[in-house]
Amino acid sequence: MKRCFVTALLLARAIAPFAFGCVYMCASQAEAIGDYGRIGARQVNLSNLDAFEAQIRHDIPRGTSKKAVEAYLVRERIPHGFADASYGEAGNEFYGTLKNIGIRLGFEANLAIRIRLDGAGKVDVISFRVDYDAP
Repeated sequence: MKRCFVTALLLARAIAPFAFGCVYMCASQAEAIGDYGRIGARQVNLSNLDAFEAQIRHDIPRGTSKKAVEAYLVRERIPHGFADASYGEAGNEFYGTLKNIGIRLGFEANLAIRIRLDGAGKVDVISFRVDYDAP
């Protein structure tokens, strides 16, 4: 009986680092891809950009209220600002920027997100643009 206990204890000590490593690795992978395969703002890169844009278009459909858009941007940790109608042509829009989503030809890529609201304060158009900055 003692021999089985000692063998089980040695086996548990040998396996434990791998088991805890697997739990840690699985948790890290889950954090990297976000909840249920969603792409978090910090995980956006040039490879998954189209999927991230589709995710935002799905989450913020046309007609979504200004308050709901603000809550979404805060919840998803997307750095943003709002320009009210006093800015004229460029007004009544949320502006968001995700910095350093990749590098192409030595230039840093940044994603600019614009969410334009209509006169009633509802989402009208969502646009995305990748800008490149010199290092």
